[in-house]
Amino acid sequence: MGVKYTPSLKLGISNPKFMPHIGPDRRVPDKVSTPAEIAQAKLQFRDGDNVAMQQEVLTIMEGLIVAKKAALAPVATASPQSSVLPTQESERDLKEKRELSPEEAEQTLQSLLTRSRQKQYENLCPSIDWARAERALKATPEALWSAHKAEQSGHEPVVYFADETGFKIGSNLCMESPRSTRNYVGHKQAAEWLKENSPEERFDGDAETQAEGIGMDLMTIEEGTHFAKNTPAFYEQGWRYYRTPDHIKGIGYPDGPGSALYGARNGSDLFANRTYAGNHRDRGGWGGSLRVNFVD
Repeated sequence: MGVKYTPSLKLGISNPKFMPHIGPDRRVPDKVSTPAEIAQAKLQFRDGDNVAMQQEVLTIMEGLIVAKKAALAPVATASPQSSVLPTQESERDLKEKRELSPEEAEQTLQSLLTRSRQKQYENLCPSIDWARAERALKATPEALWSAHKAEQSGHEPVVYFADETGFKIGSNLCMESPRSTRNYVGHKQAAEWLKENSPEERFDGDAETQAEGIGMDLMTIEEGTHFAKNTPAFYEQGWRYYRTPDHIKGIGYPDGPGSALYGARNGSDLFANRTYAGNHRDRGGWGGSLRVNFVD
């Protein structure tokens, strides 16, 4: 397909008022692909058109052509004698594989372990072998990727549970949910129902999809209760959506987005219940959880 020039602010055009000068009746040819053809395309402009504007359009065209040729060029493959692919390719591959660069991985590892060993978390997994946990994390790059994504969003990930075979990393284990976990409904079905039946509702998505986006599941009621019970200073403000089994999502609100599980603290009491899954206001939030198995 030829390169089409379509007026758009996304291309960085500073003055869209000149667009009628190359209207549909005098569109720059679709198949412009060489400097000679670009020069010929200048004939499409009217005499007296603003020269700077003409140049801006042609510069954009040339950029589109270069981008098109780059996209169609064969992907480089490394031979035994060739050097490594460019850094940007390597970074893209790492992102697709959910892996971090060595520097990011080390920084995320140390941040996670340091926070998890702070005094306020000492009752969560007091008998864990931290050296063993470190070896497991180094052998599980996707877990460090998830912790890194949580950290970037202000979720303050920590190791919050451990048993004989592994441990769990949790996100949003803080006193008050960060802004990045708010304005979300309880699950995917609720989001789909609201978009179809209440398009005026303004929300950022659903908790399930957001947790999946950082490689985690939503916390279960049992996981959230374990954390809150052993860190009494936390969960004092706000509430959290928990993972909701499918058979509960359909209970109640038959003509609405369904139900979702949530938990909160009332003084020293912890409680969990079923609520309207379309709630995305107040101080609600969500927390993710990821299990990592020991490797030795």
